[in-house]
Amino acid sequence: MLFRRQRRAGGIEMEMEPLQPSTPSAAHVTAPAATQRSSRYVTALVAGMFFITSPTAPATAEPAKLTVTWEYATPLLFPQAIVVDQKGRDSLYVALKNGGLGILDISRPDVAPRNLARIGTNELGGLDVMHLTQQDNLLYLALGDFFDVKGSPAGLAVVSVADPRAPKVHGIWKSPEIFQGAACVLVEDHYAYLGGMGHGVFILDVRNSKNVRKVAEILPEVNFPRKNPNKVQHPNARGLALKGQHLYVAFDAGGLRVINVANPLKPQEIGRYANRGMKEKQQAYNNLVIDGTTAYVATDYAGMEVLDIRDPRNIKPVAWLNLWKSDTLENLWFNSPGHTNQIEYDEKRQLVYMSAGDSELLVVDVSERTKPKLMARYGAPKDKLGAWGLTLASDHVYLAYITASVPFHGTWSGIKAIRR
Repeated sequence: MLFRRQRRAGGIEMEMEPLQPSTPSAAHVTAPAATQRSSRYVTALVAGMFFITSPTAPATAEPAKLTVTWEYATPLLFPQAIVVDQKGRDSLYVALKNGGLGILDISRPDVAPRNLARIGTNELGGLDVMHLTQQDNLLYLALGDFFDVKGSPAGLAVVSVADPRAPKVHGIWKSPEIFQGAACVLVEDHYAYLGGMGHGVFILDVRNSKNVRKVAEILPEVNFPRKNPNKVQHPNARGLALKGQHLYVAFDAGGLRVINVANPLKPQEIGRYANRGMKEKQQAYNNLVIDGTTAYVATDYAGMEVLDIRDPRNIKPVAWLNLWKSDTLENLWFNSPGHTNQIEYDEKRQLVYMSAGDSELLVVDVSERTKPKLMARYGAPKDKLGAWGLTLASDHVYLAYITASVPFHGTWSGIKAIRR
């Protein structure tokens, strides 16, 4: 998130600085690599927080009750992301990290699913499955464990699910170097955009699914919003969204970035944005969804931001749902009651759904985008359950839970179907 023009939105002062193509600029706001789970992150985070002001969080409505339809445990496996079959078949596709790709049969909506098929990491270049997306009868898997402190190659696998009972690996691309794995993947017009964490974004030609080729890569400017970031402060490509010729990158500690991909072979960073209301505290832009000229961004312990992206070179703040006083010393990331991570938007109902770590699931009414309101939640902090991922179906939210010790304490891994 970048700034030079100050603006007040929802009582929160933010600042943004559009990035001109030929003159990358640095700025003055930071964010934690909140997805990294090790003590060195905690130590550095505590040491780097210095400010005083505290904008008031928006008023929230009384939360409605959400009910669980079923639970599906995944012992010793850690579901990262879920996709509902886009062809109308009763299948859930799950990125199971060390468990590879899982396919579940959900034909009986009120009964826990059964395992339909599995592709292990041994068929995926030995890499963990961290995220996935579907296009027609093909799944695209982001490969490489970004939690591994020793690093991992980044990879992409293309899997046919023409018959979900018998998935077939068509092709795999794997970086020859050890990086930080991959956090997300998006596919459009024969190109796959792979979020390579601290290495930026890889662009892959997938028109021949059996011969995936890297055609470009881009590392957005790392000296924003903090100059000379250390390992904790170094930005990571965590989430992606595409609108027209602009690729929006949730760049973790580096705010929101805009990449012009009119020519995917020559990507160019054209815009940056970060929340000045966080002062010198580190930020974490994890994921985003776009509705028209509005972006809704999951910002970890800072809740959710609403941004006007009408001009991608000059992104403007609209509102900030600062649920946990992230701008104060009361919240030091690791003690936050919640950490928003994955995000989905229901256009018909004008509701945003977010997985929220210790707070599990948040539902936000954005019918009036300048005044987002928390309308419902499921789960409660300190219940030893933490939600990492989610996806939407017509009448359910599917939540992915992981076991963890930082920044929340989770003791159960699996999937829950929650009626909405």
